[in-house]
Amino acid sequence: MNSLEQWLFKQCGEKLTPLFVLLLCRSAWLGVIWLFFLADLAPISISILVVTTFLHLLSIKQFGGLKTPLSRVMVGQISLDLIAMTLLLVFNGGATNAFVTALLLPVVFACISLKFWFCVSFTLIAMAAYSMLMWNMSNDIGHDTHMAHHYMAMWVNFILSVSIISVVVGSMARMVAKREKRISQQRERQLREEQILAISIASAQVTHDIATPLATVQLLYEELKDQYPEDPLIRTGESALRDCATQLNQFRRQIDVIRNGTPNWLSVKEVLDTFSDAALLYFPQQKLQLPANVPTGKIWSDDMLLPALVNLLQNAVAANQEASQNQLELHCYERENQCIIELKDFGFGLSQKQLQDLGYEPVKSHRGLGISVFLSNVTLSRLGGTLELENHHAGGCLARVYLNYKRMTDEAVNH
Repeated sequence: MNSLEQWLFKQCGEKLTPLFVLLLCRSAWLGVIWLFFLADLAPISISILVVTTFLHLLSIKQFGGLKTPLSRVMVGQISLDLIAMTLLLVFNGGATNAFVTALLLPVVFACISLKFWFCVSFTLIAMAAYSMLMWNMSNDIGHDTHMAHHYMAMWVNFILSVSIISVVVGSMARMVAKREKRISQQRERQLREEQILAISIASAQVTHDIATPLATVQLLYEELKDQYPEDPLIRTGESALRDCATQLNQFRRQIDVIRNGTPNWLSVKEVLDTFSDAALLYFPQQKLQLPANVPTGKIWSDDMLLPALVNLLQNAVAANQEASQNQLELHCYERENQCIIELKDFGFGLSQKQLQDLGYEPVKSHRGLGISVFLSNVTLSRLGGTLELENHHAGGCLARVYLNYKRMTDEAVNH
């Protein structure tokens, strides 16, 4: 049996979707009708069978290769099965036909592949179809009390069966879908953590490799400054070396912050003031428009929040420079226990592929690998926040940051 399962999986692969199975089952019951029951069908059933077969072949051509069919495709295919089966039963014995329980099949596929309300709708439609067949049952059978009770029992059994299938199969399908979603999220989170670990190891190695040469250069610089104290080039190099040492020490402090993990509540105004100072220091050529009103509460933050916001700022500045713009807009407001910070640039925006991947994995582009936005998203996730990127309708890209927010009492605000 294991060999058979492996062979089927190898042959079908990713094609084994609910739509693929539905088309396969429809091919089976259409083939059985054409081969064995065609002579016993009513004349009008031949026309129904021809139309159904034509639509089935058209469905195979149009949708047979889809790996992730849309809901409307599945709704159309299940509706086709339900309508074709009902019409064939209407003209071939109705509720007395032995194959009347085939009306269960569309309900099963609806419960497996569609959302809750579609499942309920197809269940009710199948019940109505069987009830209609019972209502139109011939009077001769209706006067036979024993047979009438028999077919009534069949109808009750169908109602119970389709209800149980709808509840059980639908619930199991939703449970499986939720489990698959959790597994997929866990896999993505694990992959993201592995990427972060790789970047962290590389950064730590670079820091270690830079520290010793930087100390050597610092000693050489001190000797040169003693020998040529008035040389303007040497005085210019002092600030560059000081900036390198400052950035290296700051990076070490950030590593300590990540290792210790000590977030706390900081006022929104304090965070935005620090951010605007950093923008003025790092990008003096850009004009950052600050919000007129700032929420008076606090956000859940640590020392890594500012570098995360500066990374987003750096990408916005790069987009502006590419479009020869120097305007940036910053908005901040509260909504539903969240503080929302929006940073808008006036560049050319992002492609749909970049909008989907940027922030969740390093993305290659002509401006870099997208690592800064990726790390910013990781920092925000660690603080319980989220990052959204979208193209603004007026042009440019809008980075929207959601952070946990706590309102301050009037006494705390006044204090």
